[in-house]
Amino acid sequence: MFSEESMIGLPLKIQGKLSPGIPMAMKTIMCVLTSVFRVDAQPASSRSNEMPAVFRLDEGTLLKIFGFLPVKDLLRASQVCRLWYRLSYDRLLWGAVDLRRFSKSFDDPEKFNAQAVKRFAGNIQCLDLSGFNLSEENLAALATQCKSLRVLKLRSVTFTTDPSKKRKETPGSQSTVLFPKHLHYLDIRFSHGNPKVYRAIGKELGNIKWLGLCDAFFRSILAAGDLQTVTESLKHLQKLDLSHCLLLKDDTLVHFARCRQLEVLSVRRCSFLTGSFVEDFLESCAKLKTLILDGISLDDETLRKITWNCSSLKYLEMGWCSFVTPKGLKSALPQIARIQTLEYLGLCAIGDGKALDDETLLKLATSLVYWECNKLK
Repeated sequence: MFSEESMIGLPLKIQGKLSPGIPMAMKTIMCVLTSVFRVDAQPASSRSNEMPAVFRLDEGTLLKIFGFLPVKDLLRASQVCRLWYRLSYDRLLWGAVDLRRFSKSFDDPEKFNAQAVKRFAGNIQCLDLSGFNLSEENLAALATQCKSLRVLKLRSVTFTTDPSKKRKETPGSQSTVLFPKHLHYLDIRFSHGNPKVYRAIGKELGNIKWLGLCDAFFRSILAAGDLQTVTESLKHLQKLDLSHCLLLKDDTLVHFARCRQLEVLSVRRCSFLTGSFVEDFLESCAKLKTLILDGISLDDETLRKITWNCSSLKYLEMGWCSFVTPKGLKSALPQIARIQTLEYLGLCAIGDGKALDDETLLKLATSLVYWECNKLK
């Protein structure tokens, strides 16, 4: 371990930047890097015969330094020498990888399979490919080579069909799309493209705990008649994020009330939802703690029908529900105040900012005192 004495001999510029406010760990890292890469004033003859200090570091120290490098710099470091190339493939460095900034670099499926998958196959546990164009071939490579993959982020991805498969397919033929199995976390929000991919995804959700879905998924699953099969397979689901699914309707969403382990449900900005699904979730999902309804088409009549006191919600968000009137909110808040576990209640801009006033807030306060609900923060 390097101490503060390690700073002795560093250039004055660098010493000036290492202020006392910098944590000791950061000072140590900076001292290592500056001491390794600093070039001392030596005669030309001695410099040519001596190996640079950076190449005398042991593998453990190099791995620690590589662990601080962004992916782009790590790829550059791998080109320095054979040792660095081998160390840059170490599984400790590729457990979790964010490749979002490289989405344009891997447009070619063959290049993606040869370079990206080759590097982290067998090691990767968490992978972010948001913004990529992914073909069936790419997904097959992930499914067959990345056996340890548990977290997969595919936000705003375009799923494409391989041109070669398009030519080979005949009318009525069905090609199999492979998708990674055993995932615990999957986010495909805002994605679109090949419907066959979404049907393949629907068959591999048995271990999912965190799930983010998109309109394209629902279109494909409903067209195939697989919605009930999919929802029944979600036995371990704890968090469901359907934010901005603009075509989602109540009679579709209510099928997910079968997920008895569900703790978080977010339907933010799902404008076609009226809120009639809420009662089913409160009755069936005893573990539900967070319910985010902001921006849906919730109205007074639906709001009054909900039996809030049976729930164990901690977080309830109803902001930006424009169809709620002052009268509807005033009648609903005393019922919401009966939720003994409630810690957060969001009412921002409800009823286009007209539904909430001082009188309604005072009525809420009175109800909270009456029902002895003192957890609201």
